[in-house]
Amino acid sequence: MAAGLGSTRAVMLSSLPPFRPLQPVPWRAWWRFALAAGALALGTTAAAAPARMIGAFGPSTGAFDPAGTRRLLGETQLWDSMHGQDTNAGVFQWGPFTLGSSFAVEVAGSLGVPGDSGVSLFWQDAATGQRLLLAPRSPAGSRWTLYRWSPPAPWVGRSVYLGAEDHSKTAWIGLSAPLPMDTSPRRWLPLAGLHLALFATLLLPGWAAAAWTLRRRHLTAEQFLTLALVASATAAYGLFWAYLLNRSCGLVASWSVLLAGAAGLFVGRGAELRRICAELALPLALTGAAGLMYLAVLFLYGGLEWPESVSLDRFIHNLPPDPLLPYWLSERLQTGSPVRPFFADWLSSDRPPLQSAFQLQIAALGAGEVAYQVLGTILQTWVFLGLWALLRQARIPRPKIAWVLAFLIFSGFFLLNSTFVWPKLLPAAFLLLAAALLWYHPGQSPAMIGACAGLAMAAHGGSAFALLALGCWFLLSGRAGGWRFCLVAGLATAAYLLPWSLYQHYYDPPGNRLLKWHLAGVLPVDSRSLPQTLEDAYRGLSFSQWEHAKLYNLRALFTDDGTRLAANLRGAVRLARQDRVSAAARQAASALRDGGMLHLFQAPGLLDFGLLGLAWSWLRRKGRTPEAALAGRCLLVTALCIAGWCLLMFSPGATLNHQGTYFTNCCLMVALALGALEFPPSMVGALAAAQAAFFGGVWILSADRGDFTPALLTAADPAVAGLLGLTLALTVGCLVRLGMPPRASSAPAAT
Repeated sequence: MAAGLGSTRAVMLSSLPPFRPLQPVPWRAWWRFALAAGALALGTTAAAAPARMIGAFGPSTGAFDPAGTRRLLGETQLWDSMHGQDTNAGVFQWGPFTLGSSFAVEVAGSLGVPGDSGVSLFWQDAATGQRLLLAPRSPAGSRWTLYRWSPPAPWVGRSVYLGAEDHSKTAWIGLSAPLPMDTSPRRWLPLAGLHLALFATLLLPGWAAAAWTLRRRHLTAEQFLTLALVASATAAYGLFWAYLLNRSCGLVASWSVLLAGAAGLFVGRGAELRRICAELALPLALTGAAGLMYLAVLFLYGGLEWPESVSLDRFIHNLPPDPLLPYWLSERLQTGSPVRPFFADWLSSDRPPLQSAFQLQIAALGAGEVAYQVLGTILQTWVFLGLWALLRQARIPRPKIAWVLAFLIFSGFFLLNSTFVWPKLLPAAFLLLAAALLWYHPGQSPAMIGACAGLAMAAHGGSAFALLALGCWFLLSGRAGGWRFCLVAGLATAAYLLPWSLYQHYYDPPGNRLLKWHLAGVLPVDSRSLPQTLEDAYRGLSFSQWEHAKLYNLRALFTDDGTRLAANLRGAVRLARQDRVSAAARQAASALRDGGMLHLFQAPGLLDFGLLGLAWSWLRRKGRTPEAALAGRCLLVTALCIAGWCLLMFSPGATLNHQGTYFTNCCLMVALALGALEFPPSMVGALAAAQAAFFGGVWILSADRGDFTPALLTAADPAVAGLLGLTLALTVGCLVRLGMPPRASSAPAAT
């Protein structure tokens, strides 16, 4: 939309008589109007009054969402402000109608974008003219999205108009007549079915490979799971190169992988596989339930119709489109479109391709952007499988495994990063598997360790910090397996890294942009090599400047000038003193979410109290227990990661969570959870209850617009709330069962 709404036109528009009908509704829309008026079963009664429009508003043509428009026009009327002059300015009114205890309307456009006050949606009292602004917790986007509001008690029963205004030069808004909210499971069954289908499909190739291997040698449940995850990821990674070679070749390869995986399930049947399935049923069910619970939290306040973009604003507003980059790359390859240019100033070679490869794996089944959010969440929750394998191989007792996983699953850090699906938890899963093999099977499985390292790097380049720390531990521990072990592990890692390195340097060069950004502070793409860039960056740097940058990097692990927790909490107190209690609570919760996303030692939240438990354990000299040994290793690797990270990141304060490896966060939080379990049982229960309340209050119920608007925010979708309750019960049930002694038919668990 072109700019051009001058002050004179704005004054003229505001001076017009309110809601004068300049554009009548076409006669063909009257039957839809009557249908919508009679369908308000949730207490909203419509009067026989037409819509009144000034300026740009008119009946929606569906140009921005043809499929959604066709679906909705059979149920209700639709209008939008994408009509008229280039400024698209106008006002709209519909009603009057009697406002019930629940209210739902389809919305599209820029409503809910923080900082954009050009468009608004509101109720207006028909008698007094009083308005109450309505705001969604995340922007609607360019698709029709169903939102629900719960009117305040004083508004229930009033005769009101539904109004909208568009005074923006660039933004627009679309809306429907009021609708009933479907509270049945039909709203979430497609989401749950898609999640279950993709969860099985993504594991299918690796599971078949592990089942085939089980026929030839004995595998523990942890070894079987590790092999299954590595084989599935390797198969997907190979598909990326097949699609790059030729789209038709990629489709054939995708179907071959899926069919071979299905056939392998029948070949691998037997008593040993049944034993493995019995042991892995609970961790797999827990991971699936936790992932679906996260998706229910993501869509609790709307967005099922626009799933892939909801996470950009759901918990923290105005996050970058990083999670969509893997999808856009897979879409280019799937359709045979060129990858150069890619997106804005990003190159396709800037981000490793493993998550894109998984999307290409399911592309043969017709899965597109709607399935991408579900796929990304499933892949990020694989981190819980990596954690389970690590805890099992460390011989942590079953009840403590369940407690550790509970503390981590019900944390905002894992919720955010499992729904905002930049692929950072996915590589952490493979790094945890590699750490488990290094720590508890020294000198064994070098090829598997190398494969885990290569897949972690193929998912996110920040994994290099974790590999550096694990390499240091490997040398310091004195458990080196000899030159053959190192050679085999190195060759396996190189087998994954070499194709991507060639892609970066020859297919979409230069491929070193992120390295130069993080290690030399240079963001623009240029032709200099990494050594030359490093030399130029450090040549004019004094020791005092270098020291300041490293100290600031250390400080950023706790806080920084942009997310100072104390300052933000003081701002919340000021709002409370102005009788803006709701805004104060939202600001405090927003500050806690920002810190949980950005800062290593704020991410664990209340779990930081586990440090006291670790100190108490070591004072009592309990360092020989499996729990203390694992906590010590996790803390040592965390310290090594932090040291390398702070020293290598060039720009002051660059050590924010998302610019490193989430393996560090996982290790720290495992150690803290094990430390918390050193408290008496009553204190452990109290800490778990406090963390659950923190998780629900800060990350679920208070996650909304970051501008602390006084507008009435969307209420929970009752159908999705039902899904959340169901998946919460399933997750807790899996945790409880996981912590119980194994049944007699199961293999004995580590104790």
